[in-house]
Amino acid sequence: MVDKGFVDANSESKGGRRRNNMARRILTDTLFGLHDTKQQS
Repeated sequence: MVDKGFVDANSESKGGRRRNNMARRILTDTLFGLHDTKQQS
């Protein structure tokens, strides 16, 4: 699991909630994608 506090702090330092949401969405999709790939292998 991703530490939400770390993601929030990292996003806030760069600024912008829209960017935060998009980055989190991409990050989540990537992590779940890697997780699924590893499980299927």
